[in-house]
Amino acid sequence: MFFEYSASSACRFMNTLSKMKNQETQIMQYYRGRSQRYVPSEHGIWGPSPLEDIEMLCRVFSEKGKSFLDCGCGDGRVVLFASLGFGHAAGIEIHKGLLDAAKQAAKCLSRTNTEFILGDFMRYDLSPYDVIYIAPDRPFSLAFENKLRKELKCLLIVNSPVFLPGTLRFIRKIGSMPVYTNKAKKVRSSSTFTLPTKK
Repeated sequence: MFFEYSASSACRFMNTLSKMKNQETQIMQYYRGRSQRYVPSEHGIWGPSPLEDIEMLCRVFSEKGKSFLDCGCGDGRVVLFASLGFGHAAGIEIHKGLLDAAKQAAKCLSRTNTEFILGDFMRYDLSPYDVIYIAPDRPFSLAFENKLRKELKCLLIVNSPVFLPGTLRFIRKIGSMPVYTNKAKKVRSSSTFTLPTKK
């Protein structure tokens, strides 16, 4: 069956693009008005991911049937951007104050396909998620890499020029962010994403 092009389908497509751009703008404006401070805790230091990097993720991934998890989601900015391109976007954060800020942002911006979990991602099952994002504040521990080798279903995006996994297979970069897959097993074609080719 051939796709039938019509003025109404083109109009719907343009409306969808316009709506997504408006939502991106709302999220950007919300966080630009918020503090860009670093928040220390007994587990490390949370620092906000650059909004431009997060916006790029939203543009690269348009996988409404897929799920996304931000390990150490902080104030939720990455999760909210991911919610524009993924069917379900979740974040796990150990710092209650940051998690409360993330929940408030999702409510304020009416992002209903998000979930925020209070906890330690080292004790949380990562296997239900197609894409995992992390902006590490320290080197990957062997325990975390072992966890990823067991539970990483599809892709790991690392937002760090310094702290990178040593045992996972590098695929390519999205902007400055390296993308990895599980080195210990082949990724099934039914659970992979098609990454755009470099231009």
